[in-house]
Amino acid sequence: MPSASAAGHVRGGALRTTGGGAWTSISTGLLPAAFSMAIDPTATSTLSAGTLMGQGGGIFETTDAGGMWVPINTGLPAPDGLAVTALALDAMAHDTLYAALENTGVFKTTDGGASWTAVGGLPSVQVVALAVDPVIPNTVFAGTHDQGVFVSIDGGATWASMTVSSTISSRRSRSSLGEGRRPG
Repeated sequence: MPSASAAGHVRGGALRTTGGGAWTSISTGLLPAAFSMAIDPTATSTLSAGTLMGQGGGIFETTDAGGMWVPINTGLPAPDGLAVTALALDAMAHDTLYAALENTGVFKTTDGGASWTAVGGLPSVQVVALAVDPVIPNTVFAGTHDQGVFVSIDGGATWASMTVSSTISSRRSRSSLGEGRRPG
């Protein structure tokens, strides 16, 4: 199966490519700006997109490669104009998605967006990137605007700042970035 990629753009909505060819707009039903996206690596027609909260925006999901988007916002705070700055899907538990809301915090759903809860333990930081380790799914990384990277090894319940002396081994860190894997 060819690899699929998706991208959000503040002026172009959401775009998708399969195999690195031409990019196709998949923005029908989304607000004009998609600030964050996540793609299911095992079902590449399933994507999540984060737009502005309020006024019909928020987090949306498609299971048909962008043909139709459905809101999955229940339980999220919805102050108008705040962006969903990052999304990360748990590749082993497909109903688990993490979302960072601008100046609000990180939220988690374990039921495909039917309900969301705030994750605890992160200091007051602007999260701009999220990643879930594909091998160790309870390990979540949060990249911030100016405070470095934080890691949770319990699915977002608690967080620690990553430093050179972090207890997370370099092998686990590389695996979360898709590096250092052996075939098979």
